[in-house]
Amino acid sequence: MKFYESTVERKIVIVRIDQDEEVIQFLENIAMSLKIESGLFTGIGAIKQATISFYDYQSKSYIDKEIDERMEVINLTGNISYKYAEEKPFIHAHITLSDKQCNVYGGHLKRAIVGVTLEIFILPINDRIERIYDQSLGLFIWKP
Repeated sequence: MKFYESTVERKIVIVRIDQDEEVIQFLENIAMSLKIESGLFTGIGAIKQATISFYDYQSKSYIDKEIDERMEVINLTGNISYKYAEEKPFIHAHITLSDKQCNVYGGHLKRAIVGVTLEIFILPINDRIERIYDQSLGLFIWKP
């Protein structure tokens, strides 16, 4: 286990993503435009298309599930960090979705198109969290 303490500013970024906008790209853009070093976010709303996935440790690859219907976003949660020595934000998000019958789907969010609106709070963190590639996991993980 590795950890360190950081601080947060006394500001929260309040975001409304509108219909037909792509969520991950929007979060990348807002992190760049507001110069958010790192942060965490949470949101609710609705989508009309998404790609969610499950990381298969054995194959070190994601198993995707394409969703092409309107669903409620029960929870969107994630963090903003950066791959080591890169300037583009890395958005790591997980999502829980519900269909018309209240069946629930969830996983790693690769992409999503907003169906009605998506309301997100971003809490910026003062330090830059960076990720390095871990060959044994096949993933970019937080740098110690």
